[in-house]
Amino acid sequence: MSFNFFVKYFCEGQATHMTLEVQNGKTQNTKKADTFLERNRKVIGMSIPIIIVHTVWWSYMITNDRFSLFNGKAGANGIPRWYMSITMIFGSMLAGATSEGGAAVAFPVMTLVFGISPIVARDFSFLIQSV
Repeated sequence: MSFNFFVKYFCEGQATHMTLEVQNGKTQNTKKADTFLERNRKVIGMSIPIIIVHTVWWSYMITNDRFSLFNGKAGANGIPRWYMSITMIFGSMLAGATSEGGAAVAFPVMTLVFGISPIVARDFSFLIQSV
């Protein structure tokens, strides 16, 4: 029962005319086999934005040699900047799983752990919630 619930609410995707016919039992085997794009439209639809974002980000970082941004220290406590990336991974998981935003994780971590000024942390929190 739980598997059917998961499939129904999380794996269905868009209902096309053909999928509605299959669900209603009205299909005929006269149609040709689906093309690769028709069979994998969900995967392709999710892959396109990922490929675009990674291509742009990696191209920028490599051509401008900006990886040094992750090695520096930030805040009064001198914590490495790449810690903020780890914090935002958990913030995005919380934002995706609940109605809370990523700032619910970012603000307390930035002020209490990293020692960043509350004003800067607040502005950053507004920034990430508006995007």
